[in-house]
Amino acid sequence: MDSFELIIIGSGPAGQNAFFEALSLKKKVALIERENWLGGVSLNTGTIPSKALREAIYSFYEINQKKSLFRQQGKYHPVFWSTYLLPRVADVVGAEKKVLEKKLSGFNAPLFWGEAAFLDQKHIVVQGSRQEVVLQAEKFLIATGTKAAVPESIPFNQSTIVDADHLFRIEQCRPPLAIIGSGIVALEYASMFACLGLEVELFVKTDSLLPYIDSQIRSYFLEILARQRVQIHYRCADWQVTEKPSGAQITTPDGNKEFGLVVYAGGRQADIDALRLQEIGVQLNEKGFISIDKNYQTSVENIYAAGDVAGAPATASAARIHGRRAVRAIFGSSGAEIHYLPVFAIYTIPEIAFTGPCTEELKKQNLDFVEGSAYYENLSRAAIEGETQGFLKLVFARDSKKLLSAQAIGARCSELVHLAQMAISYNVGIDYFLNGFFNFPTYSELFSLAAFAAAQKF
Repeated sequence: MDSFELIIIGSGPAGQNAFFEALSLKKKVALIERENWLGGVSLNTGTIPSKALREAIYSFYEINQKKSLFRQQGKYHPVFWSTYLLPRVADVVGAEKKVLEKKLSGFNAPLFWGEAAFLDQKHIVVQGSRQEVVLQAEKFLIATGTKAAVPESIPFNQSTIVDADHLFRIEQCRPPLAIIGSGIVALEYASMFACLGLEVELFVKTDSLLPYIDSQIRSYFLEILARQRVQIHYRCADWQVTEKPSGAQITTPDGNKEFGLVVYAGGRQADIDALRLQEIGVQLNEKGFISIDKNYQTSVENIYAAGDVAGAPATASAARIHGRRAVRAIFGSSGAEIHYLPVFAIYTIPEIAFTGPCTEELKKQNLDFVEGSAYYENLSRAAIEGETQGFLKLVFARDSKKLLSAQAIGARCSELVHLAQMAISYNVGIDYFLNGFFNFPTYSELFSLAAFAAAQKF
């Protein structure tokens, strides 16, 4: 029987980064992957394919938006999905898989393919397509991620009625589209498909969207969705989906409507069904995710969990950090400090990104602050590229003038916000942005313009 210091279950962002961290610490480690490919949901059905789809759609959208420059206009046709969009997504995912496989091949560490299940706290069985193997380890790290939470009341056929995990397996995408859900995934897809010129309707149970982001950013984004003609049905908890020959029908108290495609993006749940966790005493929280402490330890002393399987914030970027931190906690290694001021990005069109508390949260904390905003429409680079939607808001402490947070919506803001993240992490004040050197013309100039606007209020 093979024995290891650590066995990691799952090769998504948390699992693979934990694997590399353990190898860097010279530990005897093994990785288990259930699917026939590496990368988890992030690489295969979530983060990477959805963002590849966004960029492919955005190329089409740019031609339409900038037709005054190109003197031509594209128009969506259902075959566009299978002839251009899906092949582009497949190319990106395939390239990323090769990168990951090459990286893993550089290490002499075992990789076991198959479904994992605990026999007890020290042993695990891996059932593959060709063989079954029992492994032993001192420690285990569960990084199996999540899967789509699918209600039994919806008659999924994974063709015209699909969950978010199966969207990239459908052969056709025929309008109009209905998207059920109020989270980030639902909003990203609603925005993307609307930019293809498709009729999109969004069904949400709540009476608002994105309640945790800056209210000014939220209002600006909802105005954009309205211009994109996305119809939002708020407080829509009583609905029924029925399969139809031409697609699907959604029935609400307001009536019936048929759609070419219904996408359910109503949430995620921990992908742990096969692990037999309850049999060995691993406890779950009230939402069904694995309960962990600050050191990623579960209720069982030698079993740890990291990434989405342990719940919020449930982002690939956070999972990467959590995987590394978990391994350091497992082996009591300090190493170089991992800076962990979260940066969040929502890949709608345009992007939304933020780091640090929003102004509403700062008010709750009774902090005295000054804010300044810079708008893309006043930026030379934005004018050159035709990206005039959006703005950047910087928030500074009134007394110390140090940067507290940054909130943004607009082109490239998921990249830009990292400058704010570093500034906050190292207690940088407003003078850096007022007197620093920003290349011209660039989007980074937004920082000096926003700082200048804030400086007028001190």
